[in-house]
Amino acid sequence: MTYSSCWIREYPGPERPQWTWLGFDAPKIAWTDSLPDLKSPPYWPPDVRAWAERHGLEPEWVDNCWFEVCCTAEQLRDFLRTACRSDSPKFAPLLDCISDDKRYILGAEEF
Repeated sequence: MTYSSCWIREYPGPERPQWTWLGFDAPKIAWTDSLPDLKSPPYWPPDVRAWAERHGLEPEWVDNCWFEVCCTAEQLRDFLRTACRSDSPKFAPLLDCISDDKRYILGAEEF
């Protein structure tokens, strides 16, 4: 692993999306540089995967280094509170962007 990234995208509708390239079409609300720092060393995939597993969310693997997880607004807020540093100046503005009437895709990759 030389680099890892994480992103948050929103998608419409209550149903689990069709995964084929959904990440390219869904509006992005945050990318690695706009996310608060992780509480653990800055390597996103293990933290995202462990959080998803604890919540019974199934990661969808796009390839062997890239996966995405569907989650509700409440679950996404929980991820941010669990994994990210709340003292980051990026934390509160990101929480404010999350809307209860939308669902989200939390993605991570390494390369």
